Amino acid sequence: MESVGTRELVVLLLLFLAVFFGVAILIFMLVAIRRRQGGARTVGAPICSFCFKPGGQVKKLIAGPSAFICNECVIICNEIVTNDRRAGSIVDFP
Repeated sequence: MESVGTRELVVLLLLFLAVFFGVAILIFMLVAIRRRQGGARTVGAPICSFCFKPGGQVKKLIAGPSAFICNECVIICNEIVTNDRRAGSIVDFP
């Protein structure tokens, strides 16, 4: 019986991770589409377009032209932009 080399193990591991994350992303997208479709059919009950929480589960739901965003997602977005600005990956425009 031949022993498997390090290179083969790395290739197998990378292949496994690619398949695993590909399936995980596909499942996430399908769930998001179903939630969004379900939320779109519910008249009078707006939900966050990012985390899909209903307005009753968050402190504030901000309406845009075709989407909603909750206060929790705004905080997360603000942290992302702040961290990117500190890292120098965002250029401030006048």
